[in-house]
Amino acid sequence: MFKAHLLLILFLISSFSISVHAQRFKIPPRDKSFLKYGQAEETGLNPEHFDVVIWNILKAKKKRFSKEFASFGLKTDLFLLQEVSIVGEFFNAYLPYSAHEIHFGASFSSNKKGNVILSGTAISSNTKPVASGMLRSRELEPFVKTPKVVTWMKVPFKGLNTTLLLVNIHGLNLTKNRDFFKQMDECAKIINAHNGPVIFAGDFNTSDLEKYNKMNQVALDLNLSPVAFLNDKRKKSKFSRLVIDHTFVRGLRVKTARVHTELKGSDHKAMSLVLSLP
Repeated sequence: MFKAHLLLILFLISSFSISVHAQRFKIPPRDKSFLKYGQAEETGLNPEHFDVVIWNILKAKKKRFSKEFASFGLKTDLFLLQEVSIVGEFFNAYLPYSAHEIHFGASFSSNKKGNVILSGTAISSNTKPVASGMLRSRELEPFVKTPKVVTWMKVPFKGLNTTLLLVNIHGLNLTKNRDFFKQMDECAKIINAHNGPVIFAGDFNTSDLEKYNKMNQVALDLNLSPVAFLNDKRKKSKFSRLVIDHTFVRGLRVKTARVHTELKGSDHKAMSLVLSLP
């Protein structure tokens, strides 16, 4: 009886805490949710060699993040980032990448000590994109009542009449699986409409086999190939032990693919690729 009483008290405290926490989050209007920072100077990617980093950065909260982010070096052409918060720590980390243009899609806003902070996903490029946009799920994560956001961007290649499509996903996590399926199908529409090369990557939150299989089926239908990492220490679900960070490509040659196991600036490990056109 005492144990049951204690569990009930803990549940009520937890529910109250989650409820209060959820009240801090708001979903900004769409016309104020897709933002651009900086100005890229390059007119096209090098089709023979370009560098890409994919990373869930945990809102730049960890002290080591800024220093580690800079360690990728100025050679990185494209970043696909999840769990981005528009805060000083994030922009400080970007100081070495002053030639990058950041396109950010907001999932929700929070209020911290009177400051409104937007959180979502971002793609940054040292090449000026020809198009970009975002998809925000209508479905909301339980308790916190926030959506997930996908950002996308089209980047040209030097001397070629073709563009690279980047689709950067933060997958729905604790909603019903059918909501994740819908999110994947929305991504598939964008990819299917593009005739050129594609990178589809991010934190898919594939924490169970149904979601994992749906992701792979969509990739197969779109002729996307999964990128294999030799030192595969990508983030896994604590419950199923399935990998949740993925990268798929189409119409590209993967020269190298690495997971940065040395990084401690997030609870996810960054994935970096060196790519070229075939």
